[in-house]
Amino acid sequence: KLGASDTDKVRGKRIEKQALVSLEKLYQQTSSYEKGIAVLQRLSELMPEQSKDFYHRIAELSLKLYQDDQAVHYATLAVQLNPDDARAQARLGDIYFKMQRLESAVVQYRVAVDLDPRAFDIQVKLAGILVDLGKFREAETLYREITKTATDESLVLSAARESIALAEVDQRLEEVEGDFFPLVY
Repeated sequence: KLGASDTDKVRGKRIEKQALVSLEKLYQQTSSYEKGIAVLQRLSELMPEQSKDFYHRIAELSLKLYQDDQAVHYATLAVQLNPDDARAQARLGDIYFKMQRLESAVVQYRVAVDLDPRAFDIQVKLAGILVDLGKFREAETLYREITKTATDESLVLSAARESIALAEVDQRLEEVEGDFFPLVY
């Protein structure tokens, strides 16, 4: 049974958590990112079950402060807490992308796609980076795969257009036609 002092400690922790959450929102609104990071670090200690989300937010704030190494550190911590989370892997890829570390972003997006093959938004990001890196054939193959497996019509059309444009660069339109023709009927 909890005594009076135990109850006071629990109540005090709950009040501290609520105050810190409000304070973090205030720091976000006032662009006090360093203070926001400190609050999020404390919240991750008080609420370890939510630390993955806090780490992602710290990573984003670190980017705003041009603290790239810290951003990668916290995004990596979030991934380590749940390595099977495709979204966490993709967020780390987003961090690398914002830092213009495209090869590292590709690695993270590939992991995310392997974990969730239906994450078409991540596949589109990955294909776009592959184009930026001059890996047209890989990008075209990925767009073609999106065209075959996605169910959203606008996404299918967009991926098909990208696939056709990239195949035209490599003079492989006939190959793409062969894949797309059955999809039309």
